[in-house]
Amino acid sequence: MQFESGGLYEDEYRTIGITDGKLRWVRSKGKISFDLDGKPLRFTGVTQDITLQKEILESLQLQSMILKLMDEGVSVSDENGYILLTNPAEDKMFGYERGELVGKHVTIQNAYLPADNERIVSAVIEELKIKGYWSGSGITGKRTAALFTRILLSRHYLLRERQCLFAYSGTSQKRKRERKR
Repeated sequence: MQFESGGLYEDEYRTIGITDGKLRWVRSKGKISFDLDGKPLRFTGVTQDITLQKEILESLQLQSMILKLMDEGVSVSDENGYILLTNPAEDKMFGYERGELVGKHVTIQNAYLPADNERIVSAVIEELKIKGYWSGSGITGKRTAALFTRILLSRHYLLRERQCLFAYSGTSQKRKRERKR
């Protein structure tokens, strides 16, 4: 800490407890006050144990990596069915570029007639609100190819009061035929 920097100090580092031997993360933040000659007078600041925050961040990073690398399509929507987040498998499964489904209604991923589509999706969302989950199968469509049918081993969980998780797995009949060749 130098006089020129205003004496500000901030750092994160690991420590090991003397009595318990546990690894902890610590954040220190403070400021040195200088006299008129630029010599340090005092240091004021705080030291905070941030181990829990570091563990949560590490867990979230791991979950994010798993979501990104998994083969099952996953999306999160709001309580009205508007997509908030998708993983790469979901985008690929439905023929969209990364992030292109965000903001669209989940009905865009189905191959039902419009009236049936709205009715079916509304029923699923209503069941999610009542039971907290839904599991079933349906007919979905892929934007970049002819419509295809997939067996959806999908579970839709109500994550929070206002968000739903949609997980899709299965393969299209077209893909199954290609594998037999």
